[in-house]
Amino acid sequence: MCGISGFVEDSNNKWTKEQKLFLIIGLGEGIDRRGEHACGYAAVSSDGNLNYARKKGPWIRARMRFIEGALGDVLLMHARFATCGNREDPMNAHPFAIRRNGKVILWGAHNGMISNADASAKKHGRKITVDSQEIFELIADGDYEGVRDLNGYGVCTWIESNNRKTVNLCRLTVHSDICVVSIKGGGIVWGSTWEIIKNALDFADLEVDKEFVIDDIGMVYHINAEGVFKTNILSLKISAFNRYTKSVLKSSDDEDVAYNLSKEAEQVETKDPGSISLASDKNFEERYREQYGNWYERYSD
Repeated sequence: MCGISGFVEDSNNKWTKEQKLFLIIGLGEGIDRRGEHACGYAAVSSDGNLNYARKKGPWIRARMRFIEGALGDVLLMHARFATCGNREDPMNAHPFAIRRNGKVILWGAHNGMISNADASAKKHGRKITVDSQEIFELIADGDYEGVRDLNGYGVCTWIESNNRKTVNLCRLTVHSDICVVSIKGGGIVWGSTWEIIKNALDFADLEVDKEFVIDDIGMVYHINAEGVFKTNILSLKISAFNRYTKSVLKSSDDEDVAYNLSKEAEQVETKDPGSISLASDKNFEERYREQYGNWYERYSD
């Protein structure tokens, strides 16, 4: 099971560089626990430039320049647990840069598995080395029916090149873990689990304000500096694949329409954050202190 996380900073209430670096470290360490074969990010700066990098191995073993490259107003992060493809090849790490006519049109990261990705890719005349890539190939073409033909599970997130300040997020199946929260003072953070977010925010000295209700399966949510919004795209629900029984549970056709204009730009409801009481895990602080030495002490003073 891979891990995804990220944040969108409030343009009016910016975090300090130290807080942002610590948040990246904390989120990276958290998603490492769901996958340590490779990691990567797509980070968008205030001027709209995007920095993109992938590497083999976990975030916890990343060089400082890799982590500092993830500094941005918008950040998409991933930690990979390889279920197919060469786990040593960083080209198989997420996010994937999907190109059309030689230009990248989106960067996408997926937490989960797609069992029939190869068949879908073959049908569309392309080759893939990682199952998750096929989701974003289909999204890039606006082929939502093709997405609905996939079998699998998980959550997908992506940034489009023509709208870099907004992160798209979709729960593809019911069995898909994601938590999205607002931060007191401004900003939005998400991660595969509440535990990942809780520990990362404690490390960065940030505090949760509200948790967003991300319940609609197949709906694309937009996350940006203004908040979290439902869109008019409802069709990215896929058939659930049970990796243990190798069986497929077909998705319901009750919502077999791609658009519902009444849902467009509707702000997502919030609730008080999860009541789970978690003690912060400080073990990763020791590991980073050992690896980065003076850097850690400089930023933690």
